[in-house]
Amino acid sequence: DNIGVVNYTWNFTDGGPVILWGAGPSHTFVTPGVFIVTLNVSDAAGNWDIDTMTVTVNDTTNPAANAGPDQLVDEDTVVTFDGSASTDNVGIVNYTWTFTDVVSQEIWGMGPNYTFMTPGVYVVTLNVSDAAGNWDIDTMNVTVNDTTNPVANAGPDQFVDEGALVTFDGSASTDNVGIVNYTW
Repeated sequence: DNIGVVNYTWNFTDGGPVILWGAGPSHTFVTPGVFIVTLNVSDAAGNWDIDTMTVTVNDTTNPAANAGPDQLVDEDTVVTFDGSASTDNVGIVNYTWTFTDVVSQEIWGMGPNYTFMTPGVYVVTLNVSDAAGNWDIDTMNVTVNDTTNPVANAGPDQFVDEGALVTFDGSASTDNVGIVNYTW
């Protein structure tokens, strides 16, 4: 100003309206985003002018992944994963679920479905990320019960003389996860 600036007023929004005074005030931004800051200066005669500048606040806060509780299901049953309890200060843009069921699997979404065909305990990892590339992981277990009955095969009929030693052979019996006990 040709005579001197007597008032500096800064206006912007950061979770609500913010007004600061002085030639060089400070402010700590708590919300990521792009903010337009307006400076209004005036002199003792009441003359004034405005100018704007942009403050870009980077998102540096990691999201918090939550894969949900462990699940117990029967084989060949649809499992619905639930990452809806995951949080982020701005918003999650990607949910990636990884696990190994015969081969490595990767599925996406907040609540995708998958059918486990083989009994066992599977460790499932959820990786969530936000638009800034910040990420976090959480794991849960899916225990898949064996509900497939084994198939017994006692072998062919045998004809023997009395007093002769008979050998039984159930080795042709099968099961999807293996036979652990033969009872004759």
